[in-house]
Amino acid sequence: MKKLVVSIFCSAIFLYGCKDDNSLNAYRYEVLKALDSGNYDKVIQLLQKDNYKKAFSNEELNINLAAAYIGKAGYDVSSILNDILDTDVDADGFKVFSQAISKKASGKSLMYLSKAIEKYSEILQNVSCEDKQSLTELQKDACFLKGLVETAKGTNSFVLAIEDNPQERAGTLEKWIEGVNPCSQDDINANNVPDDLEATACAIEYANNGSCYIDNGSFSTSSIAFSKEENTYNYTLLKIDINSDITCSQTDTNTFYRLISGTDVVITDGYCDLDLQPCSEPDGIDCFPCPIIDNQQNITVEDTIVETINNGVDTIISIIPEDQRSDIEENLREFKEEICIPSPSHCLCDNVPCNSEFDIKNAQKLEITEEALAQYLKK
Repeated sequence: MKKLVVSIFCSAIFLYGCKDDNSLNAYRYEVLKALDSGNYDKVIQLLQKDNYKKAFSNEELNINLAAAYIGKAGYDVSSILNDILDTDVDADGFKVFSQAISKKASGKSLMYLSKAIEKYSEILQNVSCEDKQSLTELQKDACFLKGLVETAKGTNSFVLAIEDNPQERAGTLEKWIEGVNPCSQDDINANNVPDDLEATACAIEYANNGSCYIDNGSFSTSSIAFSKEENTYNYTLLKIDINSDITCSQTDTNTFYRLISGTDVVITDGYCDLDLQPCSEPDGIDCFPCPIIDNQQNITVEDTIVETINNGVDTIISIIPEDQRSDIEENLREFKEEICIPSPSHCLCDNVPCNSEFDIKNAQKLEITEEALAQYLKK
């Protein structure tokens, strides 16, 4: 089945350049050779030049630029697709997929994936991927690729949201998948949930409700402002303290910091001071989680996890022919189901709140929400 899905969209994975004008062959060859060899900076540089632009149609130009941006992010289409398909052997498919994505997850990769999505959107020219009768073959490829990249982008953001220390991301996800030891440094309140994830769940709940509950813990808030290129970015700094359970032999506190902007949790990457200069460890005084700012805008849980995962999964499923959907549709559906099942009422089944796991399994359209994500993190 994996080979069938890949073969349908094999043209979407390989390089684009199909004009017959021999005078442009050299320009096409140089671009496609650079793309094939992984020289993504060169591809992007060349495709800004008029002579090289003329060697491709607008659609080919955008699809090759998108491929270069995906490469700059550290991913490729084939590996993303294979990572989705390879999750079918595990009950925690979304966790396993997140672990695969975490190897390259960063603020920079997130922004490059966003640039790739923009290029696919330019190819579509406001035509919906659900309107398959109106799509050209290349636009169908763009829909499929856009859905894959949106799913990867949403998962990349998810990884950043649960662990802001780049060196510990893979380890945090591994402990979540395999289970933490109660009373260990990763779960000092002994509730079988990694404390990092519990802190992120608290941040999501606080952003939506102004409060949150933590087992044997507490939170406090303060106002802070970062400065970048004469712009000021104001946030609520949420400090989360998780204390040792009385059954544990040690007495300790794990402290976490998360940034809130309005009613959104801000995605961060590493640590920095208020001038956005790198620092080593957050203390809530001189060093903080570092916000990812793209075009003077915050990147948030709502717009880069909830929306992109919902959109990416639905786009992929809608564009694959019905007789070839089996494996990939099942795996992608299970990503959403895995998030929704711990708290059905926080997800939407055919545009209304789900009532049960049965509703989740049988909904034509299943949508995750921030609240569902918070409950999933506590699972």
